Parts: sequence; C-alpha cells; structure tokens
Amino acid sequence: MEGSARAESASRADSSLRAETSGLRAAQKALRDGDSARALELLGAEASRYPQGALVQERAAAQVLALCQSGNASAARDGARDFEARYPTSPLLGRVKTACAERRVAP
Repeated sequence: MEGSARAESASRADSSLRAETSGLRAAQKALRDGDSARALELLGAEASRYPQGALVQERAAAQVLALCQSGNASAARDGARDFEARYPTSPLLGRVKTACAERRVAP
C-alpha cells in the first residue's frame, strides 16, 4: 500500500506541475503578444493557485517583465529588487534586472 500511495502522490505532483507549466506558458505567450494586462492576470491567478509551486521563481521573473511591458516601471523595479533578494543566483536575474531598460530601448 505504501508504494501505491507514493505513486499516487507522484502522479498528483506531476499533474500539478503540468498545470502550473501550462499557466506560465499562457502568461509568457500573452507577454510575447504584447498583452501585459492578460499576462499579469494569468500570473496572479497562478500565484493564487500555486503559491509554493515549482515555478515560483519563473513566475516572479515573468511578473517583472509584464510590469515593465505595461509601463509600470516603479512596480517593476520593486519586483526586480525583490527578485534579486530572493533569488540572487538565478539564471533569470540578468534579464529581470534589465527588463525595463530593454523596454525603453525597444521601438
């Protein structure tokens, strides 16, 4: 029975990760499409659904990018500082720190 419970738990975790990944992908697509409001909406829903999920770091990075894209540079800078404090060794840190600078240069 113990092995069965472990397998069921692993299956639930896998299903949860798939759903979390799908939500993050939808938010990233909204960003690529230039729909920052939709991206922020999706990211907020994902944060509520998976507050301790496996993709918290990726979601936080996408949040900063969406804030920059929306023109909310102040909130984006705050988010970037928070991201750096929480994830100082993240491979996403460089992108997060330059997100609003990239937005200003973009046509």
